[in-house]
Amino acid sequence: MLTSFANLLRSRLAEVLRSPEPTSPSPLESRISPDRDRRRNEESAPPADEQIDRPCIWGVEFFTPAYIDGLEAGLLRMGWGRSDTSTAHPDPIVWLRDLSRHRHSGASLPLGVLTTDESPAFLLSHRVPDLPQSAEHAQARISAITPSLFSVTVCFVIREDVVEKMNRVLWEQKASYVVSRDGRDSLLDPYSQKSMELGEAREALGGEVAAWFAQWLPGVFSSEPRRDIPTWEFVTSEAAHPLTLKAEKRPSFRSYLNLIGFRLGFDAWSHGRLQSLHLNSSESPSHPLLVGNSQALRAISKDGDELQRHDLVNAVDEALWEVLPAWAVVPLVNLYTQELLNEVVPARGSVEQALDNLREGMLRRIDLSAVASELRDICEGDHWLWDEPDEFVMTRPGASPADTTLGEHLRFVIGNQAGWLCEADRSVRDRVLQYGTLLASEESIRLQRRTTRLTWAVLGLALVTAVTQVFLAQCA
Repeated sequence: MLTSFANLLRSRLAEVLRSPEPTSPSPLESRISPDRDRRRNEESAPPADEQIDRPCIWGVEFFTPAYIDGLEAGLLRMGWGRSDTSTAHPDPIVWLRDLSRHRHSGASLPLGVLTTDESPAFLLSHRVPDLPQSAEHAQARISAITPSLFSVTVCFVIREDVVEKMNRVLWEQKASYVVSRDGRDSLLDPYSQKSMELGEAREALGGEVAAWFAQWLPGVFSSEPRRDIPTWEFVTSEAAHPLTLKAEKRPSFRSYLNLIGFRLGFDAWSHGRLQSLHLNSSESPSHPLLVGNSQALRAISKDGDELQRHDLVNAVDEALWEVLPAWAVVPLVNLYTQELLNEVVPARGSVEQALDNLREGMLRRIDLSAVASELRDICEGDHWLWDEPDEFVMTRPGASPADTTLGEHLRFVIGNQAGWLCEADRSVRDRVLQYGTLLASEESIRLQRRTTRLTWAVLGLALVTAVTQVFLAQCA
């Protein structure tokens, strides 16, 4: 009896020793509350009658003189330039060569609907080898903005199953948890989790667009991985009206409207003719959101019938084909500004190293000089590029007057930066000349020193020769 009791006591003691000591929750973990999570899930979930769609995403790529041959090669690989190509539009290869030959600009050429074997059937579409995985078809356009700057704008129509997968995140019931990153703990509530997942999905969508351009039409942005190609994502809501200033009750910061980009920001623009169409660039200037109420947008049909999904994309794409490249010029001049700043900053090391660094960007500066001067000129005068952007008016007054149009804003921003680029480019050219002069002076000094050494050597040899001849004459 005593033996069995001792064995039982011994086993219980061993279990106690093996069991981990209870740990107290961290301060962040103690803030987790099921009731708070329930409220956060309710705030960030759309109502039952809401229908959110992401009909398309646009990508804009630019082609300067250094990249125009790549544009033509890409179009050839995608099936243009053949005599058997069936399309309702002129061949872009012939169009590009004609513009380049005569140095014309201000023209635009639609490329029509682009499809693959998995795309729906379209009349007079152009079959291309590949499209992004999330796109069912696309439609594209080439624009000659200036003689040295061409743009290709492609509207990728997103598959409905991809949209449904992204929207499911909004209705999911999530629980808060603590995550440790870089030695610091953070509490992720349901709203933060949904925001992160939607952000990752949007980033993946933009990555597909960038990868497609890099494969088929590599230009200024997509030719190098570290450059961020400008994209526009189109989001519609059946129940909500975006960026409204007259709402009876302003939405919560954690509302689903903020997650889909409908919440009013400081950098927002509304379309004059299409009242429900708004541009929200508060999150990222290179990746703005185009948002609108789907019911109001479907009613813009001229014949009175409501537009279907594909027809709505066509109508909006037709209304924005000038706005997209005009907006994307801002990331282009920002890219040129950053790269030129890297060259303007005095280089460390020898003169040869500095000259090598400047020589590497010589071809890029040829593009920069031509594009910057042409952009400055079109910002100072009338140009077709600003016609449609002038339809957008600032929704919420910021630093500019309330009646500022998007066209005026873009002309001001692009014109100032293009002017700075022209001045900075001249200063870089002066630096190249100065470094070249210094290098020539150093080489001249080295040559003089070598000539002096050679002269003394010749004199020494002549003296030795003379002494030798005198000695031989005495010996004789």
